[in-house]
Amino acid sequence: MTDQKKLNEEGIRIGILRILDHQRKHSNNQPGGASGLLLMELLGIQDVLEIESALNWLKDNRHIEIGERKFLITARGTEYLAHYLT
Repeated sequence: MTDQKKLNEEGIRIGILRILDHQRKHSNNQPGGASGLLLMELLGIQDVLEIESALNWLKDNRHIEIGERKFLITARGTEYLAHYLT
């Protein structure tokens, strides 16, 4: 894997976590979250496989969980994001 591809994948994962964290904090619907389609639109991703790979990595590392038709950030994901952004 090239360094550029690795950077891009990490950027997508952080982008997903930032969106889910924002939804958690600002959603009138509890719990807040986002669908895969919304994530793709907000991140400008056309390739389903690209976002699927990032979502699987986040799920496997327990940074997100799957709610009712949407993805949700976990406490572990919030910690990971905070550590990454500091």
